[in-house]
Amino acid sequence: SSDLSCRLSTKIRSYMADQKDDKGITAVVPAYNEAERIGDVLEALVAYPHFQEIIVVDDGSVDGTETVVRNFPVRYVRNDKNCGKGHAMDRGVSLANGKIIFFCDADIRGLSVQVIDEIVRPVQTGEVDMFIGMRNRKWYFAHQILAFIPLLGGERAIAKALWQKLPDHYKQYFRIEAALNFYALYHGRGFQYKVFKGLSQVIKERKYGFWRGTKQRWGMIGDILGTQWRLHALDMPAAAKKNRRLSQFVYGFAYKAR
Repeated sequence: SSDLSCRLSTKIRSYMADQKDDKGITAVVPAYNEAERIGDVLEALVAYPHFQEIIVVDDGSVDGTETVVRNFPVRYVRNDKNCGKGHAMDRGVSLANGKIIFFCDADIRGLSVQVIDEIVRPVQTGEVDMFIGMRNRKWYFAHQILAFIPLLGGERAIAKALWQKLPDHYKQYFRIEAALNFYALYHGRGFQYKVFKGLSQVIKERKYGFWRGTKQRWGMIGDILGTQWRLHALDMPAAAKKNRRLSQFVYGFAYKAR
């Protein structure tokens, strides 16, 4: 199947990457049909002086994404077919030499050197395994009311070791961000987040048209909530299940905000 071929090729590249010198910070940008937007993102990434490398994973784009990316001093790789965001991120990590990965959506607006540095630094110092740059206040406030709703943000720095703990099931589609939150909390050194006022993103309804964008949004929400259920039902450590209280599950703040 197409999913199996995507996973196998990523595993081979991941093994090869592990044989290399594994230092520094790698930026990974998954992209699909982002010719109109990715240039501004790459300008910000290239300006940041502490990236060892920047990898753009083109997930089967059919527009001019490649042409735009080729104008920047970054590594460009392309999937022959669209494998989904999680697979694109996984391929980028498999090629990365850095111990820290900075993920960035190709359509983010308002990214700056200062924002990147604030996201990267807590992971670089070893304070946490992951830091999320939040841009969507609706998801943030929803999480404050109901902790089961995950914090979502494509701009995040993570320890590469955390990524390698995730089962392959979660490295697909829109499952990945909820899974990273969960594994950082229960299988790592935790995570922090901050809402950055200047960050924004083109909404799906504007990017793809109302009906197609709405369909994709609801598909994303269903994928995320299904992932949350699976994580809490199947991946929760036994000790955490035993000690967890309902109040902590519904109203508790397990993550540290800045």
